[in-house]
Amino acid sequence: MIILMKSNKTLAILVAIYIVYMMNFFKIRYSLAHPYTYFKNPIMFHPIKNTKEPRSMICQFGHVGSWFLAAFIVLRQFIDVPTKFSKFVFFCVLTISLINLNAVVYLIPYFIYEYNYLFN
Repeated sequence: MIILMKSNKTLAILVAIYIVYMMNFFKIRYSLAHPYTYFKNPIMFHPIKNTKEPRSMICQFGHVGSWFLAAFIVLRQFIDVPTKFSKFVFFCVLTISLINLNAVVYLIPYFIYEYNYLFN
């Protein structure tokens, strides 16, 4: 980890790849989502029960949002983005991910990365 910390661009790219993979391609049989977070809307629907076959436990909104988040993390390394805007994105992601606890768990490395990036 110390080696990666020397190159912010490398770490940003790795975090972006991780986010896209976990939110789009990672499949598991277990859901951490609470039954109160059930949505019939196809954009916000995510499984709330364990399944027999592995599947993505992230909604369509999370799939699409992960690409934008990953792009933001990488592009921020090449263009100057105000810290206030980066903090706004961080807190929006944190708040929205609380709808599905699977997303919160998957995004823990992102939250650690952003916390170190923004508050240190």
